[in-house]
Amino acid sequence: MKRRKFTLKEKIALAVLVVLMLAVIAVGAVLIIGNANESNSKLYNTEHTTMSETLVKPTKPYDPEETEATAKPVKKETKPAEPDETSVEKATEKPTSAPTEKPTEKKTEPATKAEERDYPEVIPETNPKHKSRKELKVNGTTCYVGDKIKVTLNLKSPVILENFQGRLAYNGEYLKFEGVTPASNVFANEVDGEIFYNASVITGIDLKKPGTLLTATFKVRKEGETYLANTPEVLTDMDDQPVDFDKAVFEIGIYA
Repeated sequence: MKRRKFTLKEKIALAVLVVLMLAVIAVGAVLIIGNANESNSKLYNTEHTTMSETLVKPTKPYDPEETEATAKPVKKETKPAEPDETSVEKATEKPTSAPTEKPTEKKTEPATKAEERDYPEVIPETNPKHKSRKELKVNGTTCYVGDKIKVTLNLKSPVILENFQGRLAYNGEYLKFEGVTPASNVFANEVDGEIFYNASVITGIDLKKPGTLLTATFKVRKEGETYLANTPEVLTDMDDQPVDFDKAVFEIGIYA
């Protein structure tokens, strides 16, 4: 079988067809590239959103207690009401009535130095009843065997003293020592039938009125007669000068 050769017209028609096909392909390629460039430019020019913005946030599971708590209305704090002007004026108003006069107080005389320093004269109580009828004369005072008696030592000085010292002796055969109570700032102790006492106050001891230096307690041992004797040893004034013992008065009180 022999091949038929294309005629001139067929060749021309075939060439035109090929050209048209190539033109269509070229136009299509141009359009595709143009659209792709336009899309890319829009993509770069528009704002980008993050994934976290586009994702939907997860919701908490349903909690009825939390729902009820959030559903309750929140009470608003109320400020205290400001005081009324009239009430403020009333509170600041001065009382119309004049204040009552204070009762007149009686002026009391200042205490003496001796009282301030606890040197008052002490007067002990006596025995309402006696243990026996057996008598013991103590410095001329009648005491009774078995009783407890009080003995005071008083001093009256012509000047304010700074120091004093002495001893009060007793007979242990007739009297049993029970104890001693010295006055303020006075030191006293008993040794072998004698009560030693002394005081030293740099601000002064005012005994211009009689004051009790000490109070001793004894128990009467037996009947008879005995004496207590006071022996002053030191007596000086505020200038630390000795005071004449004869100008000072010592007294021994017996309370049976």
